[in-house]
Amino acid sequence: MHYSASTNAILSRPHSRALVTRRSMRAKIAHSLVQFDLANGRPTDKNAVTGALRIREFIKMPENEEALPDFGDHVDMGTFSQILEMDEDESEREFSKPLVLNFFEQVEETFEKMDTALAEKDLNELSSLGHFLKGSSATLGFNKVRDSCQVIQQYGHKQTLDGTDEPDEEVCLSKITDALKTVKVDFAELEKELKVFFGSESETNED
Repeated sequence: MHYSASTNAILSRPHSRALVTRRSMRAKIAHSLVQFDLANGRPTDKNAVTGALRIREFIKMPENEEALPDFGDHVDMGTFSQILEMDEDESEREFSKPLVLNFFEQVEETFEKMDTALAEKDLNELSSLGHFLKGSSATLGFNKVRDSCQVIQQYGHKQTLDGTDEPDEEVCLSKITDALKTVKVDFAELEKELKVFFGSESETNED
């Protein structure tokens, strides 16, 4: 398994166990690794998350025993629960909460760019934006957002989901239009559920 260069650098240092004994180190290191990839629009393929979990193994912290809600098909709980395990305090969620809320902002910005690209019939830009958002959502375990973005990426590249060429641009634009409508609905439901989970719904209403 491959890890990000920064994670490997930390783990390869002499006495690295001693370097990560403090609880705060886990969240800071993991947060910086994942945020870097998300901020730069790079799909992480879970490298940063798995690297952070490897650091967690050095610390030997107890497993998160909190009963989690059922988010249905929206969320891959295997992936999302690993993100939640990065939190030192379950009541504060100082790692996972800002990460998810920043993702929400990222999605809204990307949707605006997708709307513009769709109006301009810019398939290359749509493919790039779909690829970007697919990677970010997959890293956090947000299945439905990921799947719709896969459709946008593929048809923006003039390909069907199985990789077959689709030369008809109007067909591609139609598929992307449908996928964008779907992902906006799915994202709205996901955002609502997770804001309730993180207790940030009241903060949004105050804004």
